[in-house]
Amino acid sequence: MTENTPEGFPIMTLTIMRALCALTILHPGKEGQGTLTKALDELFRASWVEHRKTQDKEVLAEMLKEILGEEEGRKGRISIPAFEREMNGTK
Repeated sequence: MTENTPEGFPIMTLTIMRALCALTILHPGKEGQGTLTKALDELFRASWVEHRKTQDKEVLAEMLKEILGEEEGRKGRISIPAFEREMNGTK
């Protein structure tokens, strides 16, 4: 736990929730559970310890790139627009 709340708390989390849902689609099964757990851990640390603005698409995209790795980042699979397309069922 932490004593200090992030600036602007509570934050709008819709983009974060969409990205996490997309992670479960892009990484199904047990692998996906590990990826999701890692993402949740990193999001908590970034938000509550480092006070990063994880609700900002640029910050979230950079975090997902760190979590998923450079290779998936080059594929464009971790960009927020790609996640939104995946969630909406469009390509």
